[in-house]
Amino acid sequence: DDHGSKTSLMHEQAGGLAYDKQILEYAFGIDADLIVIMTGDDRGLLDRFTGSEEEHIVYNAYQIPVMCIEPKDAQYGSVFTM
Repeated sequence: DDHGSKTSLMHEQAGGLAYDKQILEYAFGIDADLIVIMTGDDRGLLDRFTGSEEEHIVYNAYQIPVMCIEPKDAQYGSVFTM
C-alpha cells in the first residue's frame, strides 16, 4: 500500500474449475503482473503423476510471472507466523 501496488484476494468458487485454474483465469482476466503463492510439501500420489496445483500455476500458459513463498516453520501453530 505504501508504494501504490494494487493487490487483490480471491476465494475459491465451490463447484467451479479446479483451484489452480480459477487462479489463472482470474489473474489473466485482470491482466495481473504477478501471482504470489505459498508453496508446501503436501504432494499426494496423484500430484506426482499430474503435477501439483503449484506447478500448474508456475508453468501457466498465460506466462504470468509467479513468486513462490515457502513458509517458515510455524511458531504457535500457524504457518503464517514469521
